[in-house]
Amino acid sequence: MSRISISKLLKARVESLLMVKPDNRDNDDKLISNIWYEEATERYGWIPSGSELFQFLHDLSQGEFTSPESITRARRKVQEENPGLRGEKYKKRHENQENVKWQLGYNPKNDLL
Repeated sequence: MSRISISKLLKARVESLLMVKPDNRDNDDKLISNIWYEEATERYGWIPSGSELFQFLHDLSQGEFTSPESITRARRKVQEENPGLRGEKYKKRHENQENVKWQLGYNPKNDLL
């Protein structure tokens, strides 16, 4: 499978999880665990536990599961393209943006003088 189609598949999976599980919008750890949960179910036909967990961890260490970086990158892209899938942290951060700029001394009116 090409890298592009893998990326499109991951993006679709992330978008689906963000729609179905809104708590994943603000928590990358939950999102990553849900992706890995789905991948483990597909790969093994069951969820690893006990001694099977070692096989899961081995496969994870060998790159058999999607990397956390790829998952979070896909989440950022999905949320960029679909603002309705952004979490509460995004909204709060942007509501406070002007205050933070002011605290950092950024004042565009003074820069023009």
